[in-house]
Amino acid sequence: MNNEQTNLKKETDLRIDWLDIKVAIIIGLIYAPLKALELHGNPPWNIPGKTIEIIINTLCIAYILLRVQRVPEKLKEWGLTTPITVGALMAFIGLQALATISLAALSLQVGGSLSFKVGYVYEMIGYILGAFPQQFLVFAIGVSTLEKIPLLRGWWRVPLLTGAVFALGHFWSPAKIPGTFIPLQLVSTFPMGFLLAWYFIRFRTIIPLTAWHAINFVLLVNWVEKYI
Repeated sequence: MNNEQTNLKKETDLRIDWLDIKVAIIIGLIYAPLKALELHGNPPWNIPGKTIEIIINTLCIAYILLRVQRVPEKLKEWGLTTPITVGALMAFIGLQALATISLAALSLQVGGSLSFKVGYVYEMIGYILGAFPQQFLVFAIGVSTLEKIPLLRGWWRVPLLTGAVFALGHFWSPAKIPGTFIPLQLVSTFPMGFLLAWYFIRFRTIIPLTAWHAINFVLLVNWVEKYI
């Protein structure tokens, strides 16, 4: 590949994909009222969470399958086919250890006890359905878009913005910090969004991120939120 072809490829790689953004917005607009009905709807209008997860997953997977037929390289850009290296695996273990220790300490503080039930594993597997579309929309599309903006380039700018947006996206959480109106997940998801965005930029894969999200959401609910 000559210099002219290399420069053209770099310009193409840095071009914002507006179709990705439009699809993410449309899916978000579908998700928001469905989530509102789940949390606040009355029969027969309330919608079970699993139904919402199935709908959003179906939309994301349908878009992935349709898009890669014409642009197969999107799979790599989205972090769906990137090999998981030893470094990526070690970083995942480190992030998981940090999350587990933090959640365990918080559980002991607010609940006074700590336990792990086999049922948590089944909950984690089941929540992959809810975790995957979030990783796809936030990181595969959101972070991939943000890192193409010159002002946001660097190892910390996009993760910082991602953490803030991810936290605000969890403002609906019914569990509040005791004595305040601040949702517990709004606080906990900020560092999560920051670290996962850093991980995605560094290793370009959302597969471990989906597992990380599923594991720690279940631990957060069972170790912390049930006591608040």
